[in-house]
Amino acid sequence: MNYHPNGMRMWDTWYLNHEGEVHAFHLQVLAPGSHRTLREAYGIGHAVSRNLLDWQELPNALEPGVEGSGEDLNLFTGCAFEREGSCYLFYTQRDSRNEGRIQRIALAVSKDFCHFEKYPHNPVLEPDPEHFCCEDNPALWGIVDCRDLVVVEDPEGAGYYGFYAARMPAREMPKGAVIVCVYSRDLLHWRHVGPVFTTKRHTIIEVPDVFYMEGRWYMTLLVSNEYGSRDLFEEEELVGGTIYAVSDRVDGIYTEESDNVILGSRLPNGISCRSLVFNGKRYVLYTMLERQGSHDCGEPSAGLLTTPKEYRVVNGHLRAVYADLLEEKCSQNLLTEEIRNRPLKDFRVLYETIAEWKAAGERITGQIGTCWNRYQFDLRAETFVYSLRIRVEEGAAAGVVFKQSDGYSGYGVVLDYKWQKLIFCRMPGTGIIDCRKCSLEHGRSYHLRVVCLGNHYEVYLDDVLYIQCVSYLFRDGIMGLFLDRAKAEFSDMEIRFLDTKNAPLD
Repeated sequence: MNYHPNGMRMWDTWYLNHEGEVHAFHLQVLAPGSHRTLREAYGIGHAVSRNLLDWQELPNALEPGVEGSGEDLNLFTGCAFEREGSCYLFYTQRDSRNEGRIQRIALAVSKDFCHFEKYPHNPVLEPDPEHFCCEDNPALWGIVDCRDLVVVEDPEGAGYYGFYAARMPAREMPKGAVIVCVYSRDLLHWRHVGPVFTTKRHTIIEVPDVFYMEGRWYMTLLVSNEYGSRDLFEEEELVGGTIYAVSDRVDGIYTEESDNVILGSRLPNGISCRSLVFNGKRYVLYTMLERQGSHDCGEPSAGLLTTPKEYRVVNGHLRAVYADLLEEKCSQNLLTEEIRNRPLKDFRVLYETIAEWKAAGERITGQIGTCWNRYQFDLRAETFVYSLRIRVEEGAAAGVVFKQSDGYSGYGVVLDYKWQKLIFCRMPGTGIIDCRKCSLEHGRSYHLRVVCLGNHYEVYLDDVLYIQCVSYLFRDGIMGLFLDRAKAEFSDMEIRFLDTKNAPLD
């Protein structure tokens, strides 16, 4: 849990399930004050897990080549694939002679899934010069995109399909960004099938993942406003995230649907969604970004490996949902009947109005007409899973509060019926840290779950992941309920300690 290599932070990560043991390969950077070397940081890190929660660091799988080798800069994203008992580890080469602007896809192979030898005839993939930008005909600024390969088996034959980020010649960058499909019989020699995804509005589309689920092929993609595009999402406030496209065939064409955001944030947060099948279910993991200086206003930086989420099709849309795997890390319910029925009364805003609260059995009801109020528990936690059901009969908003360090300041998660949004905010002023659109109906019960991993937070509504964000404002504090100009019922309340430490593998 909260895994990162010793002295490093992570970014793009991909996975391979080999005989029940999951291998994670990842890009990395030096953590502040690290004792590790820059050469180590430029390599591809390697870790292993048996439950997708506890990870053990292994030696780097690969490191860059010598100067002038064509891959003497930090290696970029690829994928891992098992064939005939060997691990085929694809990665992206970058060369200091062209400042890393020209990319190629290379291969290393391991028989023991630990020690890798680079293929002597690398690179194995370069863009088809007849259709895509290449070294002799680069894109603007001398760029040749050829990275982030992902490989899947041909469902109708003995070969393999690959998908990678490339670029077609175009005057404007978004018109050239494309995901290309290739095909191979042996994972060594590839032929180009053609472009399978482009939208002409994303300057960069990258880190593709491709898999089959419930009768359709899905392709997930990382996009953001950062590189020269803007207004890429149906939700106007989102600036980056992972979207998906669908196809009836593995080799495309893949097209976007409405409401196709898997991860989305107002600031850069979760990146690099790659998935794998584990114990019969498909799980997705991503990187939780940090902020430089451990400050909310710091620039985004590489971070930690997230908890697993299960991929499901919910109401026709691909979604990341809460994974029961996390339950083994949770304690029993800390919210006892005594704590639930005896709210704290000493903490308030100077002019705060007291709502009409009533505790009856395992339910708490509240009503307030013109302002907001909190029902505060004598309970504190730094890492936790806070879950409950909320039914708002009428009014503006209801939710939960936590980490109120002085009983006053802290965080809140609010279901706002007026704005039709799920909000992660700073209390008591409800200043928005992150939010997502959602559909809320009075009289309907919703299951809200907040997972706190320290400075990182995940917010689920009816088990679907809506918000994932980082904030360093508050470390610890009391928890409770929130009600704003509404009449509501809170039930099935659980607050459980979450053990985020990495347990040693047996």
